[in-house]
Amino acid sequence: MSSSPPDRSDAGFTGDDARELSRLLAKYATHRLDQFDLWKLEFKWGSVYVDIARRPFQGASEVAYTRIWPLTPHHPTGAARARAKIGSAKTGSQNGRDPS
Repeated sequence: MSSSPPDRSDAGFTGDDARELSRLLAKYATHRLDQFDLWKLEFKWGSVYVDIARRPFQGASEVAYTRIWPLTPHHPTGAARARAKIGSAKTGSQNGRDPS
């Protein structure tokens, strides 16, 4: 019987976490993603829906996405920019993306 890793949902999200998430998403996109996947994460405060695809979300511009891969020395994760843009997206601004 295998045990699950501890739930670290209350531990915060660090720059190291963002880099690991970017690395794992790039690996997933390289080796497992066909056209798209739709994921749902359930939490006590509500659900989060994730659309990962080889095309922009319907109606979104390519420039609306924040590039998080490949990692660069000057922009290692894009996480801070993404958080800022996600907050402003609720007011009508957009993010940027490059899944390569």
